[in-house]
Amino acid sequence: MKKEKYIVKDVAGLHARPASILSAAAAKYQGTVDIYYKGKKVTLKSIMAVMSLGIPHQAEFFIEVDGDLEDEQINIFTSILKEHKII
Repeated sequence: MKKEKYIVKDVAGLHARPASILSAAAAKYQGTVDIYYKGKKVTLKSIMAVMSLGIPHQAEFFIEVDGDLEDEQINIFTSILKEHKII
């Protein structure tokens, strides 16, 4: 299991476009991928679940990967978040 912490820098928060890209990337992964915010945990594989968290600007959230290639998956999610200037 691998867990990574992130802080949102985008003033729009974790908005729909990058959230949908994250969800699509997570859906390709065979293991479990969860996102945590304010004590709530949802699957990153569902765009609706991710958007229900309403992660705003300057919020701290975590992505947890459990399964094969955990480091690779975390790196992919981190790259997506950086590319879209969320973190």
